[in-house]
Amino acid sequence: MPNLFIFLFFFCITNIYAQKKYKTIDSETKEVISNVTITTNDRQIYYTNTDGEVLIPEHVTTFTVTSALYESYLVNSNQKETIIELNPKVKEIAEVTISKKYSLYQITQSVMENYDKLYYSEPVIYNAKLMQKTYFDNKINHLFIADIDIWEKDGSYKLGLSGAMANPKKFLQISFDKIKYFRTKMVDKSLGNDVQFRTFNRLLFFNFNLAFAFKYTNENSYTSTYEKISNDELLIKFKSGYLEKQKAAITGELIYNTQTKAITYLKWTADQNLEGNTKSSSKVHSSQFSSEFQLSRYQDKYIPNVLQYAGGGYITDEKNIKMHTYSAEGSVQFGKLTPSTDKGLDNALDLTKPLTSNIQSNVSNLSEVLLSKEEQKFIDE
Repeated sequence: MPNLFIFLFFFCITNIYAQKKYKTIDSETKEVISNVTITTNDRQIYYTNTDGEVLIPEHVTTFTVTSALYESYLVNSNQKETIIELNPKVKEIAEVTISKKYSLYQITQSVMENYDKLYYSEPVIYNAKLMQKTYFDNKINHLFIADIDIWEKDGSYKLGLSGAMANPKKFLQISFDKIKYFRTKMVDKSLGNDVQFRTFNRLLFFNFNLAFAFKYTNENSYTSTYEKISNDELLIKFKSGYLEKQKAAITGELIYNTQTKAITYLKWTADQNLEGNTKSSSKVHSSQFSSEFQLSRYQDKYIPNVLQYAGGGYITDEKNIKMHTYSAEGSVQFGKLTPSTDKGLDNALDLTKPLTSNIQSNVSNLSEVLLSKEEQKFIDE
């Protein structure tokens, strides 16, 4: 199914504890680091926002800061410093000589062939936090943040299942736990309210991300470089020319664990030129899409930790003259894992339509979530 790999957008209408704010930055570039995982001494999990900031309850004594491309950092909450500088794993290390057993093609094909042995493949429910945000002509026009439950039958997107993209309820279900922020600003009545991802359901699965980048490739599809970033980890950067199946040229990087034989981190960006229709005579052009997937160890297998995705393009009129630009981004922060059954969720949403179409009542937008400055300004308008 060639269109399986085509990314298009479509248009459619109090915390009881005192808290302390921390900020995570890159120790070398001083740039903020978003979606960093914070694990406290009482086993609670938090994540930094797009400004790299996070609120931690003051009763927490210590917490560990982790991110795929950075060295772990242990913080004692008694320390006065609230700026946490993380050191990149990749330092001035000469590129290592990699034997054929570590070629990009052989690694990716082996991981896909042994997927169920490496990644959690039983029915499961994740308590997760979802954020979706869109921009129209470089101004934010849509923000949605919610606590959600995600049920997966076996941790895999059914690549060959007919109708899986339209209605994945046999292997994926989602329900709202708590809607924390939701605001959409009308930008153009002929286009609809906001930009939504048609591909969101698929991106939740790591096997789909692997398949998009590597399923229909061969030894010559990518050029790649290798760096050893720890005793057991290789950072592999890759770049392709135009790939017919994916309708895009792809660049990215991944981390391969040489001991467990698993890919534990994958980021790819697809440069493409795809076209779709709107409610009017204008056209939507999708020019770039990216996905970043971090995984963590659970028992003897890997589970999702953080998913980030983004994309954008432009809109032309009937004469193919550019009228507007648009972009969208989102993240899923996977929290507590609970083993489940084949039954799924009792209050599952209708995934044949955008998630926000399932909202039944008004949202107060009063929440303990720490928004970025840009997001807070949009909510307060």
